[in-house]
Amino acid sequence: MPIIEHPDYDSVYEPEFHSVNTLALGQLYRDGWFDLTDPSWDFPKFNNEQHERLCGKILDHYYMREIGVLPLAQWKREFLRKLNEIMPKWVERKRGLCGERYRPPVRAHPRRHHLGAFGEVEVV
Repeated sequence: MPIIEHPDYDSVYEPEFHSVNTLALGQLYRDGWFDLTDPSWDFPKFNNEQHERLCGKILDHYYMREIGVLPLAQWKREFLRKLNEIMPKWVERKRGLCGERYRPPVRAHPRRHHLGAFGEVEVV
């Protein structure tokens, strides 16, 4: 039994993927290529319960959407890169909500903004 439990879309209707040059995430999931329970798809997580919930939400939200990047290995790399960038921040916030001490990321140099000569915002 898969960890990600979601409605069985194929038993209700046959999804019609109308992508011409790309693939929809549902096609990849249906063909067994998109499996977030596989260790090769691992990304930072708070705990297994939250991870399962998040994986189900990702699949439900993007099921009929085109992935937009081919070949598939390049799309997988971009997908995991993005999750590896954003998840550490959300894991720390989740820890803060659960009563653990929140440790925000530390910047080496604080950013200062001011208007430049032509009215544009410059980051110093």
